Amino acid sequence: MAGVPMVTLSNGQLMPVIGMGTMSMVGPEATKPAVVEAVKAGYRHFDTAYSYKSEKALGEGIREALELGLIESRDEVFITTKLACGFADPSLVLDGIKASLRWVYEQGVSIVAKSFDKERMRENIDIFDWSLSEDESDKIGQLPQHKAVVFANVYGQHDVVLHLDAEL
Repeated sequence: MAGVPMVTLSNGQLMPVIGMGTMSMVGPEATKPAVVEAVKAGYRHFDTAYSYKSEKALGEGIREALELGLIESRDEVFITTKLACGFADPSLVLDGIKASLRWVYEQGVSIVAKSFDKERMRENIDIFDWSLSEDESDKIGQLPQHKAVVFANVYGQHDVVLHLDAEL
């Protein structure tokens, strides 16, 4: 990514300091070609949100950029999103978190949920009372995954912790 400065995040991952926002006043149909053009111009950081209705078009633009050989892999692209205020109601957020926890569990990963709240502890255990449908699991499984544990995010940038993270 010639010319675009990068910032190092706490987990050591590099993120371009400039990104393309995908909220469009024109509509989501304008997003895909704009993303392809942005990749051509050198952008590798894209911002989206459910409320922008641009997530699908962003993914299609990234796929086209891959097919055109503009980028070699999804790993070259940094995508950020956010939870819109309208979705911040606990009843909406918790359902999403529960679905995520259940999906992680169904992938055979051990979960450590951190909470001192009695109700939240019960809600976390409730993920074992139901299953994702095959379609839901397939959809979530198609999302690009970077599976890793980064202890430095929790314990700080200490030599021993950084060594452990490097071994993962």
